[in-house]
Amino acid sequence: MNLKKLVMIMVATCLNVAAFAQEGQTMKHNISLGVGTNVFSHWAGGIDLDVGYSYNFKGFVFGVSADWFNNLSGKDVSSDNYIWVGKYQVIMIDPDRHGSINNVSVMANVGYDVFRFLKDKRHHLTPHVGLGYSWMKTVGRYRSPYNSSDDVTATVKSHGFEVALGIGYSFNIQRNFALGITFERTLRVRKQNIIGVSATYTF
Repeated sequence: MNLKKLVMIMVATCLNVAAFAQEGQTMKHNISLGVGTNVFSHWAGGIDLDVGYSYNFKGFVFGVSADWFNNLSGKDVSSDNYIWVGKYQVIMIDPDRHGSINNVSVMANVGYDVFRFLKDKRHHLTPHVGLGYSWMKTVGRYRSPYNSSDDVTATVKSHGFEVALGIGYSFNIQRNFALGITFERTLRVRKQNIIGVSATYTF
């Protein structure tokens, strides 16, 4: 693992930071670290790493986060990316058998802790939405629809506005420390479902 990838992993953060906040009378700032994987997807088998900051105001959770996803070499995946090779438009086939998919996203998140009115303040259930920007690079084999034997290896870089919807549950094992689980769907650049676990420190 080179230094660039190590740094990327260390600073990578998840779009679902808003799902991991906790309610407190004096502690409202939250720092969370999470790890997850993609499910119910043709990219199943990847890893997602995340870190983020959020602020709790009367149950509303406002945060920022960054996220790094890799599909992990050797997994059987496919993609809907298209490129032009010469005069032909070609479609990617099984890119992870021949390369990799990497994605980095930076998001602003907002959510609401619907369990904030419970008597037991250790429980938190937070639906959230994330808005931000995403960069994705895919290296793989491509096949022309006009000639199935005309395979090429190519790199596709895509980026753009990203939207995420999710929901998370967390439980305070101590007053300022919580463990959680979340489910999230990214809708644009990286269309997939992520389920993950997290640890949150509140101060």
